[in-house]
Amino acid sequence: MCSTVSNSRIALYARAASEQQGKVGSISRQVDELRRRIAEDGGCVDDDACFIDNGVSGNTLVRPALQRLRELAARGALDRLYVLAPDRLARSTGLLAQLMHEFTHAEVELIFVDPANVNELALGFEIESRWFSK
Repeated sequence: MCSTVSNSRIALYARAASEQQGKVGSISRQVDELRRRIAEDGGCVDDDACFIDNGVSGNTLVRPALQRLRELAARGALDRLYVLAPDRLARSTGLLAQLMHEFTHAEVELIFVDPANVNELALGFEIESRWFSK
């Protein structure tokens, strides 16, 4: 069992569509960066708290790992979620807004590790600074 940041229940989410394999957004690179950031924050994440959708489009909410993650958050069993960038969570503003609303309602701190990759998906949202890395 991993130690966590202030006893927080931590998870990570990574996603890549099949055509992105081997590119900058690859799953292994995302997971490495997310684990590194979690460690920098003083925690670690168990393998069963790594939610990975490989070869799945971000244009739908019907993704196996994302569905399990949303259920975990809705049950109140998650405190902090690390994601590389908003486009890993969703590829449209509507889906991103829905997910951000769900996680906020469930009191999950959403941390985007690479704010340099915050793109047009995040425009138009008032995203609180706690959602971005310091």
